[in-house]
Amino acid sequence: MRPMPSTRPTRLAPLGATAVLLLLVGAGCITGMPAPSDSNGLPPGPEANEGEQGSAPAPQVQQAFFVGEPQLSFNHVQPGVRSEFYVDLQAAANPPQLDIRDANDPGPVVTLTLSGPGIMGEATETHPYEAGQKIRFTWNINRLGTYKAEGGVYLGSQLESPISGQLKVQ
Repeated sequence: MRPMPSTRPTRLAPLGATAVLLLLVGAGCITGMPAPSDSNGLPPGPEANEGEQGSAPAPQVQQAFFVGEPQLSFNHVQPGVRSEFYVDLQAAANPPQLDIRDANDPGPVVTLTLSGPGIMGEATETHPYEAGQKIRFTWNINRLGTYKAEGGVYLGSQLESPISGQLKVQ
């Protein structure tokens, strides 16, 4: 069995032009073939070295809702068994005012859907949008490969600020 790297925290870094291209695609359907796997269920490729972790610059978003660049990263929590995939966003202290017409509407929320070869559990997460707060999305994964996060800030069913990015977990 190919071991996954250790559990040291992952350093975060900004993503480049790939996120811009994904942003243009929007939050629509993602297509693709799952990564091929070897006999232990992990996709083929270079062996992961002990202590190796990864991060990439994250998706592009409208800066009015967020401060700085969102971050995509992962951490091999249980090497060879389970890793965690993260998207971190910093909500702006003074985001644009949204017209909430329905008294039952909870206000803006941030919803992201993760796609990739080994998502354990629900692929979609939703968090309330709270001005000035850090928002962390966390998914458990059990396969190496490329993962994509897409979604954005929503008021009801209206997309106010799209988010899209990808990171290769190795």
